[in-house]
Amino acid sequence: MRTVVSTICLMMISVGMASDKSDRDSQRAKWQAFRGIKWETSLAQYVNNKDVNEPSMILLSSSDDGLTTDYTRCEEKMSIGKAKLSFIAYRCYKGKFYEVMVGAEKQANFKRLKEAVFAYYGRGVQENEFIEKWTWVLPLTKREAESNKKIFLVLKYNEFSEECYFTIVYLPIHFQYARDLKEAAEKAKDDF
Repeated sequence: MRTVVSTICLMMISVGMASDKSDRDSQRAKWQAFRGIKWETSLAQYVNNKDVNEPSMILLSSSDDGLTTDYTRCEEKMSIGKAKLSFIAYRCYKGKFYEVMVGAEKQANFKRLKEAVFAYYGRGVQENEFIEKWTWVLPLTKREAESNKKIFLVLKYNEFSEECYFTIVYLPIHFQYARDLKEAAEKAKDDF
């Protein structure tokens, strides 16, 4: 009898540990991609893609130097939860996906988007109770929390324009972009 009870206890512990690992993996997946597209992915490979198993992207714009590019996804689901979205733009730096901006209009859509974002990512930090703006900084994994492998999220609503933006930024590439801009500005001092 004791052996049966011990075996059952061990099985329950194993199932619990597997469940915890599954929960951790699904939590980690939240930070590692947006709608199945992982950070650092080259989106150029998906432009006019005909493979139904892969996303198909359209190039929206490119900076003069070609270092930053914005894409939109063909046949994108234009909702998150019950919020109706006006656009979703994917941004790359040096060919690597690092930022997504989601837009919505009207306060009702903002409230719906806020509910969905809070349900998925948890409640962000609101620095000023009078301004509809929340932020998050999240590590991708426990080990990566010590490095810059994090994402930054911001959700904000402008009551005057009635526009809402939800932006997710993959910080390693964002920081590289900022360093490159600073370096270019320092080199430009020789132009004066």
